Amino acid sequence: MINRSSSVVLIASLLVLCGITPTGSAQVLPDADLECDDSVEIDLSSGPSSSLVNCELTNPTSFPEKVDLTYQAGELDIAGPGSVTVEGGQTESFQIVLASQTGQSAGIYEVNVSAVVTEWNGVPVSIFGFSDEEVVEVEVLPHCCVCTGVHC
Repeated sequence: MINRSSSVVLIASLLVLCGITPTGSAQVLPDADLECDDSVEIDLSSGPSSSLVNCELTNPTSFPEKVDLTYQAGELDIAGPGSVTVEGGQTESFQIVLASQTGQSAGIYEVNVSAVVTEWNGVPVSIFGFSDEEVVEVEVLPHCCVCTGVHC
């Protein structure tokens, strides 16, 4: 009799848990999906130059998220938003500006863009470290002295 009672309680508990579990593709933890252009060029043939990188930040959860953005560009100058708020199930687009001075060496540079969820449905979550990162390859084209008429 005790085994049967225990089994009924266990089954009832499982049914209750199944009833409050999110259905479909709803996320139960904060998450962010970051996508940026894979590569861009900066052409220094006419002097200092810049280029835009297009990015999208998707929130696959049901609740709004505040996502902090950080950038590592090495020798390149970079500017972009410090944070983005994305509603549940939505995608927000943003742009990053990369710049290079005339004296910049030609070559391939990597830029890292990091997204860290810091708030989920109004609750701070930075301790958990839900994040995503993208690497953008930047090709700095050489400065052409002949093209600009500048003495090299």
